[in-house]
Amino acid sequence: MVFDECDRMLELGYKRDVQSVLNAINEQREKKRQTLLLSATLTQGIEEMSSISLKHPKFIDAASVESSNEEERI
Repeated sequence: MVFDECDRMLELGYKRDVQSVLNAINEQREKKRQTLLLSATLTQGIEEMSSISLKHPKFIDAASVESSNEEERI
């Protein structure tokens, strides 16, 4: 599953809709799912969406090469 322009989805007010879709998929899924959440910005809303839609997320920041214990930045 790919969430592209996730920051834009949040700006347009689709957070509840995305949550509903995720819940429906999680209830019916029988196989493992790979999920990508793509965003040009890393806001609190994006972090909330990542906690809802991702397990063990890896944050990749093209502008940074530092790593920390909580998140990986490349």
